[in-house]
Amino acid sequence: MSYTTAIESFEFITIFPSVFKKCFKVFFDELFPRGLEKASGGGILLTNITLYIAITSTTTTTTTTTAATVTITSNSCTSGWKSVTLLYHCSNCPDIAPYTQYTYTYTAISNRTRIAFAFREDSGCFALDAVSVRSIITPSTELIANNGFETGTLSSWTYCNPSSATAAGEVKQNSDSFQCMGYTYQAQSGTHFYYDGAVGNCDYLIQMFTTIVSQTYTISYWLYNQGTGSASSADVIISI
Repeated sequence: MSYTTAIESFEFITIFPSVFKKCFKVFFDELFPRGLEKASGGGILLTNITLYIAITSTTTTTTTTTAATVTITSNSCTSGWKSVTLLYHCSNCPDIAPYTQYTYTYTAISNRTRIAFAFREDSGCFALDAVSVRSIITPSTELIANNGFETGTLSSWTYCNPSSATAAGEVKQNSDSFQCMGYTYQAQSGTHFYYDGAVGNCDYLIQMFTTIVSQTYTISYWLYNQGTGSASSADVIISI
């Protein structure tokens, strides 16, 4: 799970020797240490120069989505949740590779706010990493504890599995070389990540954080998924 800058195209550029010498002096001096005139015996050595230049570009993987307030099915994990906002939802989820960052803004309506991730993947696995909530007023302060799971545990998080789904969520580390669907899973950053392949029903990963009413927050996380696309779902939920 690496991020690369790929060569997309090549371009031929023809320039005159004087321009070449000015712009590429180091290369020119190494190629013709005695100078242009001496190298050519006093005549004109070059009339033009054709350069073969690689044009590169980097693909970004950030998605911004507008949140919507919804009603969700109540179970032992979600009972009592109010003002539910669904940040992300997929059913029969597509592959998400490489890791993709999802970013949202949310205006707080309470002094305590909840973020929850609900995953089901009967044939495949999700990976979650680098969960972040920051106020736009104090963006240097991270409000999610153990947001990259670097403790190696789910400390500061609440895990809930209302239907006792198998292949339930847990923290993995890069050295585990954990494989799912023939792919080796790694962290997006750091050395740990949250894996979830709950079968039959979804399980939940939850954390409460402190907010200020009417203040706006930036919420983001990195998500990865490899699966068959059937019998799977993912929900990212904000509530109070």
